Amino acid sequence: MDVASAADVRSVLADPAFLVPPAPAADAPVGIAWLRATVGRFCNGETHDRRRALATADLERLDVAGLRQGAFERATALLALNGRKPFDLMARVARPATVDVLAGALGITGVDAADVALVGRAYPAGGKRDKKTERAVARLVAACGGAPDEAAAARIGLLVQACDATAGMAGNALIALFTGARGGTAEELVAASLRDDPPVRSTRRVALTPARIGEDEIAAGTTVVLDLTAARDEQLPFGAGPRSCPGREQALALAAGIVEACSGCSLAESEIDYLPVAANLGAPASLMILR
Repeated sequence: MDVASAADVRSVLADPAFLVPPAPAADAPVGIAWLRATVGRFCNGETHDRRRALATADLERLDVAGLRQGAFERATALLALNGRKPFDLMARVARPATVDVLAGALGITGVDAADVALVGRAYPAGGKRDKKTERAVARLVAACGGAPDEAAAARIGLLVQACDATAGMAGNALIALFTGARGGTAEELVAASLRDDPPVRSTRRVALTPARIGEDEIAAGTTVVLDLTAARDEQLPFGAGPRSCPGREQALALAAGIVEACSGCSLAESEIDYLPVAANLGAPASLMILR
C-alpha cells in the first residue's frame, strides 16, 4: 500500500503499531547480511533503541560548523586534483568529500569512499550481494575497530547512510544551480533541493496489528510504502517520529560545504545519469562537470 499524504506519512512514522521490516539473521560473521542484521535501521524495539543510541552518541560529539568547513576544504582540494577536463563530480568529489570528512570527524582512518558507496548500494533489503561487496564490508569493519560488533556496525551505518544521500543532496542542489533553475546561498540551495528533489524518496513500514491510515483499514502484516517527497517539506526526507534521522544537521552541513566549493563549476553534459530506482535515491549516479 502506498501512502502519499504528508499527514498520513507522519502519522504512520509516529505510530508504534508500524514496524520497520526487520533484516533476517546474518548467515556469515562479517558481510552485508551481518551489517543489515546488526545496525539499528533494520530492527525494532529495545534492540533498535540500543543501536540508535550508539550512532546518536557519535553524531552528538561532532562539530556541525566544523563539518561544513571540512567539506568545503576537502571538496575544494578534490576539485583541484581533477584539472580542467570534464570529470564526475559524484565519484571524484561529492561522495569522497562526504565520507572523508565524516570519517575523519568520527576518528575513523583508512576508509575508502568507494567501499562505502559499494556497500551503500547493497545495504537496502534486496541489494546486490557479491564477493566484492563482502570484502568491502570487511575492510570497513577493520577501519572501525576490527570487531564485528554493534559499535562497528553503527559507525559503518553512519558512513553508508551519509554517502549517497548527502552527496546526492549536494548533487541535486548543484544541478539546479548549474541549469539556472535556482540560485542562492549554499544553504538555500540545499534546503530547496530537499523540498523539491530530495535524495531519499520513500521508506517502508509493516503493520503489527490491524490499523487505520486515513480512511483506509489495513490488515496486520500489510507493508506500506511512505512517500517522503509528496509533501514538498524539507523536514520529511529525514523522516519523522521516534525514528527520524538523527544526522540531519550534520548532513546539511556536509552538503552545504560541498555545494559552496563546487558552485563555480558548470555542467559538461546536459544528460544526467541517476541512480536506479531500486536504490530508493533520487540522486545522480554521475554528474559530469567542468571547473
